[in-house]
Amino acid sequence: MEVMITLAVSGAMLMITVALFSGQQRESQFNQSMRDIESKLQDVINDTATGYFPESTLSCSANANIPIISSSGPGSEQGTNSACVFLGKAIHFKDNAMDIYSIIGSSSLSNTTFQSANPTLVSEIKETKEYIWGINLYQIWWGDNIASHLDDGRLVVVSSSPNGTGYSASGSSLNSGVQQINTYSSGTVAGTGIDQNSPLPTMDSAIKNASLGWPANGTITLCFQDDQLGQSGRQYGGILLSGGNYGIYARLLTDTDPVGCN
Repeated sequence: MEVMITLAVSGAMLMITVALFSGQQRESQFNQSMRDIESKLQDVINDTATGYFPESTLSCSANANIPIISSSGPGSEQGTNSACVFLGKAIHFKDNAMDIYSIIGSSSLSNTTFQSANPTLVSEIKETKEYIWGINLYQIWWGDNIASHLDDGRLVVVSSSPNGTGYSASGSSLNSGVQQINTYSSGTVAGTGIDQNSPLPTMDSAIKNASLGWPANGTITLCFQDDQLGQSGRQYGGILLSGGNYGIYARLLTDTDPVGCN
């Protein structure tokens, strides 16, 4: 009898210990996933600010200020494509991953804004970042938290103004000027809505829209959850993207932020 009682108590304690460990492990994995996404978004911002373009042997030329990408031909070495300029990066948020595209534009002197440079997504240079430990994106809010933008706000652009990065008339030197980092979001004007399944041509058309902007309230909140209920219930977390005149950065959501994820 005493042995049975001892075994029962030991078994119960083991089950409690396993449950506690499992809960702590899930929490640790979820937090790691959130930090991983936050870090990647900040990398996109930093790459745009520093003008980092992924290494490639693609050739870029411009016909009537429209960038044309080819996979071979003269001038394919990186740094010799003076007709084109790196404008930034676009992030297409999906439920379980995000696709990151480099954006190029014409380096013509007349192009002083992002849209006037004919921004073009480079499909040949796409990085897919999967969310680790099985978490998924389940909601997108703008700062007003009034309407969901899960079906039209899945594309975010971080760009560098061509002014200060384009070539001079002779093609031998860069324009002088102050670099500006700007942000744009799909869904801010009619005809720019991007959902999870929007094809590349639709996204390419959206970033060319001259009225494309950033939510007036300055922030976008991405809400994530894990894929299992577990002992302690489903876990939730968010990442806040700030843009426009509010400063450009990505950070984890806190309890004091006006828009929550739960």
